[in-house]
Amino acid sequence: MEAPMAQDNTALDDLLVAFEAHLKRRDPTRYVNGLKETQTAPKAISQQNLNRILRQARKGGSKRDVAFLEFLAATGLRASEVAGVKIGDLELGERSGWVTVRATKGKGRKERRVPVNARVRGYRVEYLAERAGLDGELGPTEPLFLSQLGTAAMPYAIWYAVKKYARLAGVEGVSPHSFRHTVASRLVRDPEVDRVAAAAYLGYSRLDTTMRYSRPSKEDPSLRSGQAWRRQRSGWGEGSLL
Repeated sequence: MEAPMAQDNTALDDLLVAFEAHLKRRDPTRYVNGLKETQTAPKAISQQNLNRILRQARKGGSKRDVAFLEFLAATGLRASEVAGVKIGDLELGERSGWVTVRATKGKGRKERRVPVNARVRGYRVEYLAERAGLDGELGPTEPLFLSQLGTAAMPYAIWYAVKKYARLAGVEGVSPHSFRHTVASRLVRDPEVDRVAAAAYLGYSRLDTTMRYSRPSKEDPSLRSGQAWRRQRSGWGEGSLL
């Protein structure tokens, strides 16, 4: 009796293998990829850490370095865009201020106008007053930010300033683009801000690039709710973009 049973088991195993192969060939899900893990938004700087970095710059930095960091924190411009700003690109009034960001190569960048808050306007006045005392009258085509050699500041100088004061503040993993991520995250998550306007503000030509900032974030509640951004935005004055 044992031999016939062994033969039956072997035949059954062969049948199961053939049936599984048949199912795999007919499985409609075999070409469907698994669900991707939900990605988080680009890393922003928490409000607490941002304040620590800015305090370090105000405490021991030059007027130029303070203006660098305040400009980044308020506008979210790329380092290359900040380095390219001319004095004539700034329109500053008592109740509002704007900076014209010139088109640069790459990423479909377009010329745009970005509002600047009252605090940035104040630091800009202090920095330019210092420059005027050294260089005399300043023309509209001159760069807003200068290097220590008196030439137009390079993006590396902005990167160095950010790293310097972040290190002094004990904040790791911060770059000029971290400031941009922070502004973008607050902007996109603010229910009062239209997404198309947010994309225009940030200089993005595609909405999906802007929308990545709406993903879940591990940052502090002030970034998720947009409260800190609305406080900053209130200093832009009348006629602001958003």
